[in-house]
Amino acid sequence: MPLPTDMKTILAELPNSHEQIVLEAVAATGGLMTPGDALALFRLGCRLPPKARILEIGSFRGASTTAFGHAIKDSSSEIYCLDCWHDYHGQGFFNGVLPEAQPTDHDILRAFLANTAFLGEQIRILKGASQQFRDLLPNRFFDLVFIDAAHDYKNVVNDIVIGLDALAPGGMLCGHDYHSDGQDVIRAVDDLITYNIGISVKGLIPGTSIWYAIPNS
Repeated sequence: MPLPTDMKTILAELPNSHEQIVLEAVAATGGLMTPGDALALFRLGCRLPPKARILEIGSFRGASTTAFGHAIKDSSSEIYCLDCWHDYHGQGFFNGVLPEAQPTDHDILRAFLANTAFLGEQIRILKGASQQFRDLLPNRFFDLVFIDAAHDYKNVVNDIVIGLDALAPGGMLCGHDYHSDGQDVIRAVDDLITYNIGISVKGLIPGTSIWYAIPNS
């Protein structure tokens, strides 16, 4: 089933009993994702075609991985998770975000592995910066690319460029934190996506901070 081009109604229905279980699993990861964001990602994952390939650029503790993972569990689809799992404090990642917790990089990676173990061989872990994998990721390969890594302008721009190159024809590029606390994210997405006349289908999923784009084939 192809990805929807109209995202305005993806959260129109309340979560059913199975989706409530998924939302609880996402919340248990200790990640940084609202229930609306998690539900939108799960429903996007459910709409992917058979044998789909998902690329996450930025996985942290695995909240988004869990949402996508429950959508593709026990199918022939795969999810590739790319993250440095390193120097979160140096990036200012916890400033005003998790003031009560001071986890080490090892703690975060260990939590990610535990939270996503249910995916078994459907998950592929790529440890490093996105620029280190730029020439290794196959072009036009992934059906969905989700960006939620470093949130400064330069890195978001780089990740969008990498994502566009890696995206298969008809696939969806999307990302997190398009909101008032993510001004660099907004600026990068606007510069490369919103004002890009080569991308007709794009926008923000209502009720979330998730932006999306389906580049013209």
